[in-house]
Amino acid sequence: MTPYSHTISGRARFADLDPQRHVTSRTYEYFAYEARHRLLEQHDYPLQRLLDEQIRFRPRAGYVRFVNQQYPDNEMHVPAAAYPTGDGRIIWDHALRQPDDAPICRIVQELEAVNAAGEPIDLLAERAEPETELRDFLHDIPAFGGQCKRLSLEYQSLMSDRSVSGDYAPGALWRIFEDGRTLFGERIGLTYELIQEIDTTLFFMGATFHYFQAIAPGTPLRIHSWLERTDKIRAYMRQDVTDLSGETLYMSAQEEHLIVSLSRSRPRRAPQQFYDMFGDYTEFPDS
Repeated sequence: MTPYSHTISGRARFADLDPQRHVTSRTYEYFAYEARHRLLEQHDYPLQRLLDEQIRFRPRAGYVRFVNQQYPDNEMHVPAAAYPTGDGRIIWDHALRQPDDAPICRIVQELEAVNAAGEPIDLLAERAEPETELRDFLHDIPAFGGQCKRLSLEYQSLMSDRSVSGDYAPGALWRIFEDGRTLFGERIGLTYELIQEIDTTLFFMGATFHYFQAIAPGTPLRIHSWLERTDKIRAYMRQDVTDLSGETLYMSAQEEHLIVSLSRSRPRRAPQQFYDMFGDYTEFPDS
Protein backbone atom coordinates (compact mmCIF):
# COMPACT_ATOMS: atom_id res chain seq x y z
CA MET A 1 0.00 0.00 0.00
CA THR A 2 0.99 3.63 -0.44
CA PRO A 3 0.11 6.64 1.69
CA TYR A 4 -0.05 8.77 -1.46
CA SER A 5 -3.27 8.60 -3.48
CA HIS A 6 -5.75 11.01 -5.04
CA THR A 7 -8.63 10.69 -7.53
CA ILE A 8 -10.02 13.17 -10.02
CA SER A 9 -12.87 12.91 -12.53
CA GLY A 10 -13.09 14.01 -16.13
CA ARG A 11 -15.05 13.62 -19.35
CA ALA A 12 -13.87 12.74 -22.84
CA ARG A 13 -14.52 15.33 -25.56
CA PHE A 14 -15.30 15.19 -29.28
CA ALA A 15 -11.86 16.70 -29.86
CA ASP A 16 -10.32 13.60 -28.23
CA LEU A 17 -11.51 11.21 -30.97
CA ASP A 18 -9.18 9.71 -33.57
CA PRO A 19 -10.14 8.65 -37.14
CA GLN A 20 -11.31 5.27 -35.80
CA ARG A 21 -13.75 7.17 -33.54
CA HIS A 22 -11.89 6.11 -30.40
CA VAL A 23 -10.68 8.40 -27.66
CA THR A 24 -6.93 8.67 -28.28
CA SER A 25 -4.50 6.96 -25.92
CA ARG A 26 -2.91 10.33 -25.17
CA THR A 27 -6.19 11.60 -23.73
CA TYR A 28 -6.07 9.07 -20.90
CA GLU A 29 -2.46 9.99 -20.13
CA TYR A 30 -3.39 13.69 -20.04
CA PHE A 31 -5.98 12.88 -17.35
CA ALA A 32 -3.36 10.85 -15.46
CA TYR A 33 -0.93 13.78 -15.75
CA GLU A 34 -3.57 16.01 -14.15
CA ALA A 35 -4.14 13.53 -11.32
CA ARG A 36 -0.39 13.33 -10.61
CA HIS A 37 -0.12 17.09 -10.27
CA ARG A 38 -3.20 17.26 -8.05
CA LEU A 39 -1.63 14.71 -5.70
CA LEU A 40 1.67 16.62 -5.61
CA GLU A 41 -0.27 19.80 -4.91
CA GLN A 42 -1.71 18.14 -1.79
CA HIS A 43 1.82 17.35 -0.61
CA ASP A 44 3.30 20.86 -0.80
CA TYR A 45 4.36 20.80 -4.45
CA PRO A 46 1.86 22.97 -6.35
CA LEU A 47 2.71 23.91 -9.91
CA GLN A 48 4.11 27.32 -8.97
CA ARG A 49 6.62 25.78 -6.57
CA LEU A 50 7.71 23.26 -9.21
CA LEU A 51 8.28 26.13 -11.64
CA ASP A 52 10.01 28.39 -9.10
CA GLU A 53 12.42 25.62 -8.10
CA GLN A 54 12.79 24.39 -11.71
CA ILE A 55 11.76 20.85 -10.80
CA ARG A 56 11.11 18.69 -13.85
CA PHE A 57 10.03 15.10 -14.41
CA ARG A 58 12.03 12.76 -16.62
CA PRO A 59 10.04 9.80 -18.00
CA ARG A 60 11.95 6.55 -17.43
CA ALA A 61 9.42 3.85 -18.30
CA GLY A 62 5.70 3.45 -18.88
CA TYR A 63 2.89 1.02 -19.52
CA VAL A 64 -0.69 1.23 -20.77
CA ARG A 65 -3.43 -1.36 -21.28
CA PHE A 66 -6.88 -0.54 -22.66
CA VAL A 67 -10.03 -2.44 -21.67
CA ASN A 68 -13.14 -0.39 -22.53
CA GLN A 69 -13.10 2.27 -25.22
CA GLN A 70 -14.71 5.59 -24.35
CA TYR A 71 -16.82 8.14 -26.22
CA PRO A 72 -17.45 11.88 -25.87
CA ASP A 73 -19.07 12.95 -22.59
CA ASN A 74 -18.27 9.63 -20.88
CA GLU A 75 -17.26 10.31 -17.31
CA MET A 76 -14.02 8.76 -16.06
CA HIS A 77 -12.61 8.39 -12.57
CA VAL A 78 -8.83 8.83 -12.63
CA PRO A 79 -6.94 7.73 -9.52
CA ALA A 80 -3.26 8.43 -8.92
CA ALA A 81 -1.31 6.21 -6.55
CA ALA A 82 2.32 7.20 -6.00
CA TYR A 83 5.08 4.81 -4.97
CA PRO A 84 8.29 6.76 -4.19
CA THR A 85 11.24 4.40 -4.62
CA GLY A 86 14.16 6.76 -3.89
CA ASP A 87 16.65 8.60 -6.08
CA GLY A 88 13.90 10.95 -7.20
CA ARG A 89 11.86 8.19 -8.80
CA ILE A 90 8.14 7.62 -8.35
CA ILE A 91 6.13 4.81 -9.90
CA TRP A 92 2.63 6.14 -10.58
CA ASP A 93 -0.33 3.78 -10.92
CA HIS A 94 -3.55 4.93 -12.61
CA ALA A 95 -6.43 2.44 -12.88
CA LEU A 96 -9.06 4.48 -14.74
CA ARG A 97 -12.67 3.39 -14.23
CA GLN A 98 -16.20 4.22 -15.31
CA PRO A 99 -18.79 5.43 -12.77
CA ASP A 100 -20.15 1.85 -12.62
CA ASP A 101 -16.62 0.74 -11.61
CA ALA A 102 -15.95 -1.02 -14.94
CA PRO A 103 -12.26 -0.69 -15.90
CA ILE A 104 -11.27 1.68 -18.69
CA CYS A 105 -7.51 1.35 -18.83
CA ARG A 106 -4.39 0.99 -16.69
CA ILE A 107 -1.52 3.45 -16.95
CA VAL A 108 1.78 3.09 -15.08
CA GLN A 109 4.51 5.71 -15.30
CA GLU A 110 7.97 5.71 -13.75
CA LEU A 111 9.11 9.34 -13.52
CA GLU A 112 12.26 10.83 -12.06
CA ALA A 113 12.06 14.28 -10.41
CA VAL A 114 15.17 16.40 -10.95
CA ASN A 115 16.14 19.88 -9.76
CA ALA A 116 17.56 22.80 -11.72
CA ALA A 117 21.00 21.14 -11.77
CA GLY A 118 19.54 17.92 -13.18
CA GLU A 119 20.05 16.06 -9.89
CA PRO A 120 17.38 13.64 -8.59
CA ILE A 121 15.19 15.03 -5.83
CA ASP A 122 12.73 13.12 -3.63
CA LEU A 123 9.43 15.02 -3.50
CA LEU A 124 7.50 12.55 -1.32
CA ALA A 125 9.32 11.72 1.89
CA GLU A 126 7.91 8.30 2.73
CA ARG A 127 8.99 5.46 0.47
CA ALA A 128 6.44 2.87 -0.64
CA GLU A 129 7.23 -0.48 -2.26
CA PRO A 130 5.22 -0.85 -5.48
CA GLU A 131 3.25 -4.00 -6.10
CA THR A 132 5.17 -6.66 -8.01
CA GLU A 133 2.87 -6.39 -11.01
CA LEU A 134 3.74 -2.72 -11.45
CA ARG A 135 7.40 -3.56 -11.92
CA ASP A 136 6.41 -6.46 -14.19
CA PHE A 137 4.48 -4.06 -16.40
CA LEU A 138 7.71 -2.09 -16.88
CA HIS A 139 9.70 -5.12 -18.05
CA ASP A 140 12.79 -4.76 -20.21
CA ILE A 141 12.32 -4.54 -23.96
CA PRO A 142 14.70 -6.73 -26.00
CA ALA A 143 16.93 -5.05 -28.55
CA PHE A 144 16.20 -5.50 -32.25
CA GLY A 145 17.85 -8.72 -33.38
CA GLY A 146 18.26 -7.86 -37.06
CA GLN A 147 16.24 -10.82 -38.41
CA CYS A 148 13.92 -8.67 -40.55
CA LYS A 149 13.60 -5.34 -42.30
CA ARG A 150 12.62 -2.23 -40.35
CA LEU A 151 10.87 0.77 -41.81
CA SER A 152 12.95 3.81 -40.88
CA LEU A 153 11.40 7.24 -41.34
CA GLU A 154 12.62 10.73 -40.54
CA TYR A 155 10.37 12.52 -38.07
CA GLN A 156 10.37 16.09 -36.79
CA SER A 157 9.56 16.43 -33.09
CA LEU A 158 7.37 19.43 -32.33
CA MET A 159 8.08 22.51 -30.26
CA SER A 160 4.33 22.85 -29.67
CA ASP A 161 4.27 19.56 -27.70
CA ARG A 162 6.40 20.99 -24.88
CA SER A 163 5.03 20.81 -21.35
CA VAL A 164 4.83 23.74 -18.94
CA SER A 165 8.45 23.02 -17.94
CA GLY A 166 9.63 23.16 -21.55
CA ASP A 167 10.28 19.44 -22.09
CA TYR A 168 8.28 16.41 -23.21
CA ALA A 169 5.84 14.78 -20.79
CA PRO A 170 4.82 11.15 -21.48
CA GLY A 171 1.79 12.16 -23.57
CA ALA A 172 4.01 13.98 -26.06
CA LEU A 173 6.28 10.93 -26.33
CA TRP A 174 3.25 8.71 -26.90
CA ARG A 175 2.32 10.97 -29.84
CA ILE A 176 5.63 10.16 -31.53
CA PHE A 177 4.95 6.43 -31.22
CA GLU A 178 1.36 6.95 -32.43
CA ASP A 179 2.60 8.76 -35.53
CA GLY A 180 5.21 6.06 -36.03
CA ARG A 181 2.73 3.19 -36.08
CA THR A 182 0.37 5.09 -38.39
CA LEU A 183 3.15 5.97 -40.84
CA PHE A 184 4.45 2.39 -40.72
CA GLY A 185 1.10 1.00 -41.83
CA GLU A 186 0.66 3.57 -44.59
CA ARG A 187 4.18 3.21 -46.00
CA ILE A 188 3.96 -0.56 -46.37
CA GLY A 189 0.57 -0.28 -48.07
CA LEU A 190 -2.03 -0.59 -45.32
CA THR A 191 -4.02 2.33 -46.70
CA TYR A 192 -7.56 3.30 -45.77
CA GLU A 193 -8.76 1.83 -49.08
CA LEU A 194 -7.04 -1.51 -48.43
CA ILE A 195 -8.39 -1.63 -44.87
CA GLN A 196 -11.87 -1.36 -46.38
CA GLU A 197 -11.12 -3.98 -49.03
CA ILE A 198 -9.74 -6.67 -46.70
CA ASP A 199 -12.03 -5.62 -43.82
CA THR A 200 -9.09 -5.72 -41.40
CA THR A 201 -7.45 -3.16 -39.17
CA LEU A 202 -5.34 -3.00 -36.02
CA PHE A 203 -6.59 -1.68 -32.68
CA PHE A 204 -3.89 -0.46 -30.30
CA MET A 205 -4.42 -2.41 -27.05
CA GLY A 206 -1.40 -1.44 -24.99
CA ALA A 207 2.36 -1.12 -24.73
CA THR A 208 5.43 -0.99 -22.54
CA PHE A 209 7.73 2.01 -23.05
CA HIS A 210 11.32 2.70 -22.05
CA TYR A 211 12.97 6.12 -22.24
CA PHE A 212 16.76 6.16 -22.35
CA GLN A 213 17.65 9.76 -23.13
CA ALA A 214 15.61 12.95 -23.10
CA ILE A 215 14.58 14.32 -26.48
CA ALA A 216 15.15 18.05 -26.80
CA PRO A 217 12.00 19.57 -28.33
CA GLY A 218 12.43 20.23 -32.03
CA THR A 219 15.05 17.50 -32.48
CA PRO A 220 14.96 15.69 -35.87
CA LEU A 221 14.37 12.00 -35.18
CA ARG A 222 14.25 8.67 -36.94
CA ILE A 223 11.49 6.15 -36.10
CA HIS A 224 12.27 2.47 -36.78
CA SER A 225 9.15 0.25 -36.92
CA TRP A 226 8.58 -3.48 -37.39
CA LEU A 227 6.44 -6.37 -36.21
CA GLU A 228 7.90 -8.62 -33.57
CA ARG A 229 5.40 -11.40 -34.28
CA THR A 230 1.75 -12.23 -34.90
CA ASP A 231 -0.30 -14.65 -32.83
CA LYS A 232 -3.73 -15.57 -34.22
CA ILE A 233 -5.75 -12.38 -33.59
CA ARG A 234 -2.89 -10.28 -32.21
CA ALA A 235 0.06 -8.46 -33.69
CA TYR A 236 3.03 -7.35 -31.57
CA MET A 237 4.74 -4.25 -32.92
CA ARG A 238 8.08 -2.71 -32.03
CA GLN A 239 9.39 0.82 -32.39
CA ASP A 240 12.76 2.42 -31.67
CA VAL A 241 13.25 6.19 -31.83
CA THR A 242 16.80 7.39 -32.50
CA ASP A 243 18.70 10.40 -33.77
CA LEU A 244 19.01 10.66 -37.56
CA SER A 245 22.23 8.64 -37.59
CA GLY A 246 20.62 5.79 -35.66
CA GLU A 247 23.44 5.82 -33.11
CA THR A 248 21.59 7.40 -30.16
CA LEU A 249 18.58 5.44 -28.92
CA TYR A 250 16.10 7.77 -27.24
CA MET A 251 13.22 5.41 -26.51
CA SER A 252 11.59 2.08 -27.39
CA ALA A 253 8.09 0.63 -27.38
CA GLN A 254 6.76 -2.93 -27.40
CA GLU A 255 3.11 -2.76 -28.47
CA GLU A 256 0.15 -5.13 -28.62
CA HIS A 257 -2.48 -4.70 -31.33
CA LEU A 258 -5.73 -6.58 -31.83
CA ILE A 259 -6.50 -7.69 -35.40
CA VAL A 260 -10.11 -6.66 -35.96
CA SER A 261 -12.83 -6.89 -38.61
CA LEU A 262 -13.65 -3.28 -39.45
CA SER A 263 -17.26 -4.01 -40.41
CA ARG A 264 -18.07 -6.09 -37.33
CA SER A 265 -15.69 -4.50 -34.80
CA ARG A 266 -14.74 -7.98 -33.64
CA PRO A 267 -11.40 -9.82 -33.50
CA ARG A 268 -10.51 -11.92 -36.51
CA ARG A 269 -7.61 -13.84 -37.95
CA ALA A 270 -5.69 -11.73 -40.40
CA PRO A 271 -6.17 -12.52 -44.11
CA GLN A 272 -3.22 -13.66 -46.19
CA GLN A 273 -2.81 -10.17 -47.66
CA PHE A 274 -2.03 -8.93 -44.19
CA TYR A 275 0.74 -11.48 -43.69
CA ASP A 276 2.14 -10.80 -47.16
CA MET A 277 2.28 -7.08 -46.46
CA PHE A 278 4.06 -7.38 -43.10
CA GLY A 279 6.11 -10.48 -43.94
CA ASP A 280 9.46 -8.79 -44.65
CA TYR A 281 9.00 -6.62 -41.56
CA THR A 282 8.25 -9.44 -39.10
CA GLU A 283 11.11 -10.41 -36.82
CA PHE A 284 9.77 -13.81 -35.74
CA PRO A 285 7.31 -14.92 -38.46
CA ASP A 286 7.12 -18.53 -37.25
CA SER A 287 6.55 -17.85 -33.55
